[in-house]
Amino acid sequence: MAVIVFYEATPVDTFQLTNGLQGTDHYWEYVSGVITPENINPNAEVISVFVDSVLTQEIMKRMPKLKLIATRSSGVNHIDLDYAKQRNITVVNVPNFGENTVAEHTFALLLMLARKLPDTINSVKDGSYSPAQHIGIDLIGKTIGIIGMGKIGSFMASISKGFQMDVLAYDISPKPDLAEKLGFKYTDMVSLLERSDIVSLHIPLSPESYHLINPKTIQHMKRGVILLNTARGELVDNRALVRALASGHIAGAGL
Repeated sequence: MAVIVFYEATPVDTFQLTNGLQGTDHYWEYVSGVITPENINPNAEVISVFVDSVLTQEIMKRMPKLKLIATRSSGVNHIDLDYAKQRNITVVNVPNFGENTVAEHTFALLLMLARKLPDTINSVKDGSYSPAQHIGIDLIGKTIGIIGMGKIGSFMASISKGFQMDVLAYDISPKPDLAEKLGFKYTDMVSLLERSDIVSLHIPLSPESYHLINPKTIQHMKRGVILLNTARGELVDNRALVRALASGHIAGAGL
């Protein structure tokens, strides 16, 4: 019998997981919040978390029987992988988690920004709506630069081509067959930033990608660019983003 603890468990999670575990001889429990020193079960052999539960060495040391960490996310940067490896703790994730869902949401953010929907909705609510003040832009013929052409980036490229946009891509491991199939072109990072009307981030967080969007890279972008980031927040230097939004260098950000 394994002792299993699920953290950040929503009602939907508990319903589905209970259905899956019924009939087994395992013991399991649910915690609605993130993992903390106070709610750790020291007998846990398996824990399942989401992205807000940070599994540090100190946290894992409190679970001497821990054998498996299952994160219900594609990213694993909230887990101390080096310490897990030292302890021979297996870490598993969901590499193809909602790739089309995230891409669709990202494009929805783009449509909202292109059509200035947030400002338009607010002006209608407060009675100040004026059509001349809320003229958006067409996406047809615009260039979108996608950084990271994995599952989500590929779906984003497909949607963009459906809107008759030109698609540029940067990826550390280019796939020429994918580019030919979806009709986009690979380029280097600087060229992508300089040529794109929209820049969309779809890469994991790593020491190399931390604050990828910073004062230096923003200077390479077109004035009036739209920035989209539905990946990890730390990819963007928020202070630099706020300054660029205030100056108009970046016209809008969908985060």
